[in-house]
Amino acid sequence: MTFSETDGKAKKYAFEGRILTVTTLVTETAFLVWFLFSGASILVRDYCLLLTANYYAAVFGYFLLFFGILEALSLPFSFVSGFLVEHRYGQSNRTFGGWCWDEIKGVAVSIILGGISVEVLYLIIKKSSSAWWIIASLVFTFFSVILARLAPVLLMPLFYKFTPIEDECLKNRLLELARRGGAEVNGIFSMNLSKTTKAANAALMGLGKTRRIVISDTMLSSYTPDEIEAVIAHELGHQKGRHLLKMLLWQTVLIFISFKLIDAIFASGSSKFGFTGMSDIASLPLFILIASFVSLVTLPAINSFSRSLERYSDRFAFSLTANAEAFRMLMERLAEQNLADKNPNGLIEFAFHSHPSIAKRIDYVSKLSKDKKE
Repeated sequence: MTFSETDGKAKKYAFEGRILTVTTLVTETAFLVWFLFSGASILVRDYCLLLTANYYAAVFGYFLLFFGILEALSLPFSFVSGFLVEHRYGQSNRTFGGWCWDEIKGVAVSIILGGISVEVLYLIIKKSSSAWWIIASLVFTFFSVILARLAPVLLMPLFYKFTPIEDECLKNRLLELARRGGAEVNGIFSMNLSKTTKAANAALMGLGKTRRIVISDTMLSSYTPDEIEAVIAHELGHQKGRHLLKMLLWQTVLIFISFKLIDAIFASGSSKFGFTGMSDIASLPLFILIASFVSLVTLPAINSFSRSLERYSDRFAFSLTANAEAFRMLMERLAEQNLADKNPNGLIEFAFHSHPSIAKRIDYVSKLSKDKKE
């Protein structure tokens, strides 16, 4: 594969993205450590308890104040990465007003989901004594499944408009592909991704009766039916291999580990933090720190597992379409349109990438095609 001007631009784009991600992570982690050990968390808790004698109202009040501070801290990074960098590299169609409106909606969703999660967590801790971490892990796993099922029909429409595709020929072709791939889908929809980005994407969203094929308008407008079929065949591979369930199981393991670590820390003595006990809302930053630590430490392993699932889906896509050339063209066009680094450093791919590189994916399917011909 030749190194082009686009390849160089993609590498710079990816590098800036990693720098911003690491900078944001370090800044937020430093804040959490300071907030926890400086006594600021205790002060916020005491202030909330002065405002109300109701424990659960105080929990929600603490969450709102803490979330507001953390959001204010992360907002500049979100603006740089989500608006300035995207515009500088020609990837964004967002206006400043549009970016602000999406941020507001995102914050509103986070407050609702985060507030419910925190209330449920501390309710479990307060009522379940030593078994809290087991019960909480099971409850949050259940929440994850429900969210995966409802997000396509409740959350995604807050940010994008979904309309049934009008091309009957393509629709029938993809429905037949889904039938051959063993998936029942509740319609095929176009998503107006172009309102925010020039990138293209497609996915199989939802679980059970909410499962649907979604294709961005940026893909429908310029990709061939063969290329669209290739990407949907790949998504059907995820469904066939029950990859969403497998990733949810991974997430469940991480939840159990995180909660058990927190339980062990409290068992060793919570007085060092100034907490009154396990149900002290001032401990929320500790929960976030431990969960972040577990996620970071296990990230390479999770990404390695994810890359194996992607390879399975590429293989499934080829078995379903037998069209290696369409897959190659799809990958090449996505790499150029989405400004993806086709061939990243191996160590970076190992640590940070959930997908194999574009170059490896093209080579893999080309080899499958060659082996089939032989």
